[in-house]
Amino acid sequence: MLNVINVINTLHIQFKNYAPIPLLLQRMMTIESIEVLNGPSVWSDTRHKLIQMRLNLHELEQCPTNTIPGFFERLNKLIPTLYSHRCSPGVAGGFFERVKEGTWMGHVVEHIALEIQTLAGFDTGFGRTRETETPGTYNVVFSFINEDIGIYAATAAINIAEALVRSDRYEIEKDLDQMRIIGRCDVSKSSKISANNVDLI
Repeated sequence: MLNVINVINTLHIQFKNYAPIPLLLQRMMTIESIEVLNGPSVWSDTRHKLIQMRLNLHELEQCPTNTIPGFFERLNKLIPTLYSHRCSPGVAGGFFERVKEGTWMGHVVEHIALEIQTLAGFDTGFGRTRETETPGTYNVVFSFINEDIGIYAATAAINIAEALVRSDRYEIEKDLDQMRIIGRCDVSKSSKISANNVDLI
């Protein structure tokens, strides 16, 4: 069953008992919906834990990465580990080559969402980005280990991408710390549930 989370026209997103993610007031992109896919899907028969985010790029649809001055340099400086992403060229550095040649912001968001999860200690690697029937609106799909962290990564990735477009300073470590906190909280809750179940046996 799909867990659909509507995030249209919101200024904050609250995930269960965790701190909300601050969103930029002047949005460049809009999340129209987020779905958590648990099981086979049109994206993969074997990858059973995926976030599917419907993302409207608005004016950024007309701005592939090679048209944004300094975008690659800022991305490389902020998240140099993205070099390991092979992407369609099939080799290390492949994603960076795509950024230099020009790719769309939904594709960038996908890779950022994957990498920040990995940097936080939740290693992921599967993603797809495809335009929907609505021009400028994309399905951005990426894998997760922890559902709450995957949802957090979706919005954090957009915040990061928009900051890079604007050439704003961004403290990525705050996102990584928050994802680690979410992971520890979920482990703690799972342990308590397991202990309660043992008591009931």
